Amino acid sequence: MKLYLTIISLFFLYVCSFGQETIISSETSSITINNKTIIVSDNDLDFSLPFSLLYPTFDEKRSFVSTVNQINLIGKLNFPENIGQILINDEETEFTEKGLFFKVIDLSEGKNDLYIKVTPKYGKIIIVKFVLDYQL
Repeated sequence: MKLYLTIISLFFLYVCSFGQETIISSETSSITINNKTIIVSDNDLDFSLPFSLLYPTFDEKRSFVSTVNQINLIGKLNFPENIGQILINDEETEFTEKGLFFKVIDLSEGKNDLYIKVTPKYGKIIIVKFVLDYQL
């Protein structure tokens, strides 16, 4: 029954978005919006991401606990020659020819959502949510 309600609510969100990009968190696997964007579910930990985060090291639920209010996010794209753009929390981030990217992220006390959006030159856009938990 819970899966049925999740599917109905996702369909409703899709219909109400009228083609706009929507961030969805659910218990299902990855979700495709408008046949061009894949939003990786919080619980889909087996999805093959087009990047890896080198620092900080996130746990199995894509979260990290910090005791400082600023994080130096370091990552690497798997196939940078195929990537057109990477956005971290809606800000375009440059990457090297070898695919390395870097972003300083300021944290507020408590949970901070981190969205990484990878736009390939060809194929589907992928959006992944991570959580940075800043604890004093």
